[in-house]
Amino acid sequence: MGKVFREFLLANNITSERSGFSGLYRGLYISGNISVFSSSRYVTGAVHLAQEAIVSLQTWLQNNARTYGFQGIEVTSYGFYCSLSAMATDQKIVAFLGAVVDFLNNCQGATLNACPFCGESLEGEMNVRLVGVNGCKFRAHEQCFDSYAAAVQKDEAAFRQEPTNAARGALGAVIGALVGCVLWWLLYQIGFIAVIAAIATAFAAAFLWDKFGGKNCKLKIVIIWLVTTLLLAGTMLLCYLLDVSSAMAEVGVTGSAFDMLIQLMRDDAELRAAVLSDTVVSLIFIVAGNVWMTVNVLRSQKKQSSGLVKY
Repeated sequence: MGKVFREFLLANNITSERSGFSGLYRGLYISGNISVFSSSRYVTGAVHLAQEAIVSLQTWLQNNARTYGFQGIEVTSYGFYCSLSAMATDQKIVAFLGAVVDFLNNCQGATLNACPFCGESLEGEMNVRLVGVNGCKFRAHEQCFDSYAAAVQKDEAAFRQEPTNAARGALGAVIGALVGCVLWWLLYQIGFIAVIAAIATAFAAAFLWDKFGGKNCKLKIVIIWLVTTLLLAGTMLLCYLLDVSSAMAEVGVTGSAFDMLIQLMRDDAELRAAVLSDTVVSLIFIVAGNVWMTVNVLRSQKKQSSGLVKY
């Protein structure tokens, strides 16, 4: 946190904490962590938003993402969350906070200086608590927060009871992986070992797992890792065998293309190095794609209720 932002906090009586900042700024409850040493830099604003205001704010934030240095945006009925890129300087964050308050003051369906959950005034109320919702810290009616927490826990319980739909999900994963494998094969035919095809294999498998109704659970991680790795490895082997088989046909040699490939790799150090290099590179990038998928699944499985806090 630099001098510019510290002066901003001081001028507006906003609390600076070791883990970030929080306070009321011109009717908007703001909080966040902008330290360059933090693994998660973000700014949040708690404000009651009707549906039309959610759409309007989402659009405004997206249109201004490059200007202020956002790399992720989420808008809910009780506020917004913006993750910050390295381009988000103190000056940009201060400018953004002023601009977003100006926007909200003129946005139909946005209610500042109120409980972010119900939109009613907090003035003179006895049951007002400082609460936290997944990193967003603000004041709200305690009963509103309790109702929200109960709804979140109910949704989590309902999700746990949903069927896994492993068979349909696995079918989608196989189809998605095959799409990536076809792309790998096509690029191989024109002389490329394209890492984008390896990544696409993992992305397509994860995407079609969801589209076919598979549950976003740990079983998804296991099946997609297994399916994508085996199918891509099989596709690579098939491409090599087809090349060897074609070469054997041209010179009139008969026998097993697989055995010939093994023999060629034993006898030709340059070919062996090329095959191993292509295989390792492709597998590295399919691992990268699957790691991305794994992180997203585990992140989505994190209980939202664990981020609900009363201070």
